[in-house]
Amino acid sequence: MDVRIISWKTKGLRVPDWEINIDPTNGKKTAMIMMPSGMGKTTTLKLLRYSFCDYSKILQKKDILSLQNLNTKELVGEFTINIKIDNQKYRIKSIFDFNKCTLSYETTDPIDGTNKGLNLPDEINKYLDQEYIEKTFFDLELVEKLFESTAATDSINKLYKLYYFKQINNFLDEYLVKKQNESSSGKISKKDLEELKLNRDKLINKQKQLVDLNEKNVNELANLKLEKKKLDKIKNDIENSKKTIKEKIDNSREKISFAKNDLKEGFTEFYSKIRNPILINNEFKKKLINFEKNLNNLKIPESVGRAFFDDLIKSKSCLCGHEMSDDMKENILKSKESILSEDTWLILSVLKHKIRKEAEKETLNLTNLLANIAEKKGKLSIEERKGNEIVDGIDDNKYQEAVKRLNKIDERINQLDLFFKEYYEAPKRTDSPDDNSIKKISNLLEITINKIGEATATENISKKITIIKDILKQTEKKSLDFITNDLVEKINKEIPRVMPFEKIFVKDIKNRIVLEDREEGSAGQQARIGYLFLIKLLDRPNLNFPFIVDSPVTALDDISRSEIATTIASHLNNQYIGLILPKEREDFVDVLEEKTNNKVHLIVAFNTIDKETKKLVNLAKEYDVIKDPDKNYIISYDNKDFFWNFKTNIKSENSNE
Repeated sequence: MDVRIISWKTKGLRVPDWEINIDPTNGKKTAMIMMPSGMGKTTTLKLLRYSFCDYSKILQKKDILSLQNLNTKELVGEFTINIKIDNQKYRIKSIFDFNKCTLSYETTDPIDGTNKGLNLPDEINKYLDQEYIEKTFFDLELVEKLFESTAATDSINKLYKLYYFKQINNFLDEYLVKKQNESSSGKISKKDLEELKLNRDKLINKQKQLVDLNEKNVNELANLKLEKKKLDKIKNDIENSKKTIKEKIDNSREKISFAKNDLKEGFTEFYSKIRNPILINNEFKKKLINFEKNLNNLKIPESVGRAFFDDLIKSKSCLCGHEMSDDMKENILKSKESILSEDTWLILSVLKHKIRKEAEKETLNLTNLLANIAEKKGKLSIEERKGNEIVDGIDDNKYQEAVKRLNKIDERINQLDLFFKEYYEAPKRTDSPDDNSIKKISNLLEITINKIGEATATENISKKITIIKDILKQTEKKSLDFITNDLVEKINKEIPRVMPFEKIFVKDIKNRIVLEDREEGSAGQQARIGYLFLIKLLDRPNLNFPFIVDSPVTALDDISRSEIATTIASHLNNQYIGLILPKEREDFVDVLEEKTNNKVHLIVAFNTIDKETKKLVNLAKEYDVIKDPDKNYIISYDNKDFFWNFKTNIKSENSNE
């Protein structure tokens, strides 16, 4: 049977009241629906899950309330999905009553019309249980879990219905208990028999409790290990940054010191220049040049002589250009002896040389000098700011939170390890019904059942049931081995294509996916192998069902993205829907387009209620994506320019960032 999603519509839920169309009949069986973070990708994934499997008795109240629109707070929310099953149209409506915290369904089919309940064809229902739906509609975290604990084997057991073997075992146990209770044989006293039966029932309950607790603890351990891995990365990144922080600070301090010295030299140069008045005042410069010229005109001799002053007294004007008065001449006659000393002459010679030298220089531009000082000061400020940023970048709070949580995780993992150690302890003679070992309890139960069998003459039935259970156990093991080996072979066949540069093969699937020659791979490597595992696991010859992934390639490298896209395009016959963030486009969507000959729906969807989305609306207008004034959202279909240029970190015109 072929199942395709055509469209879905939401009302009163924690996503905009919109309708998204992805009709695959035009040959586009792949759809990329891009939304900004926080616009409802994860909520959409949940709503799609709830549409194909009856979650009305699975969801808790908090799960239902988490779907309510917090702005409108409508009491009823609806999610309507239109699908085609072998080209026959069906409509499924999920109705969420937020007042009663209930989920109900309406189904419209081409034969019976609209009826209450989730009513899909029996041929599909035999596949669509919760486990299958949560494997076909998933996020990247599911892929990570396949490499932890028992997630991979659990998926095989549930999807291939291998748990039926355990159900048959339970039916056989119940049948034996029924026959023992019906027996009227009196080989022991009635009181002793009743006591044995009470012990048996107590052990059966204890066995069930331990199995349920073990399953719960296994899942908790897997989640804790994933969380621990992420926190360890955060912790190590901060620690690594701290290791290099001294080097960064020292480098910053060196740059700051250099900038300070450069500024100091700038000030020194500035002060040295402005101390020379001839270079900062043109009028003063002209007068000094005239003074030096007059000295030359008087031809002051190289050696000191009296003729110099005799000529000076006879001249009509002084060296400075003023007219010589009688008083001035008299002063020169009185002072010429001291003026004609060697020291005085040397001073005059130096002054003359200085005037000549400085007069050749251009007058200083004070504006440029001050601008140079400002530039050096600006460079110092930049280096000081960078130094502060390095210090501020040491996120001690985040580090302490990570360490604190890691300590709690380690403490809980130690507790779980003690549980598992006790859970698998071997039986002893001193075992008690209060023990927490599944092996001990199962052994005590077997002993008790045998005693009851002897007392009620049901040993023959018990032996036959034991034989049947042994056959079922061997059949289950061989089935699991066959499926596992087949999956490993199919995955490894694709490895050279999806991992061309570093081929990492799957060794086995023992509870989790086990890799050859290594404990684990990188996030990108494990994601590619995980995708192959799910594609091969979900492949059904009689069912072609949609494959929907939330954030399919977040945090993966370009090679991983490209090869996952190639796998989807070339080896997945199912309809594929990716709920992506803008940062997931590169090396993923473009490869999908190339490999499918552009048969990909490119959809952009976002609400227009928030103030932040105003910039997105303006961006949409630039690419001719028109907003309906009556709607509080924008959906763009197959506008490639808008899809590839859509961005959420738009800076406003007045932004200082």
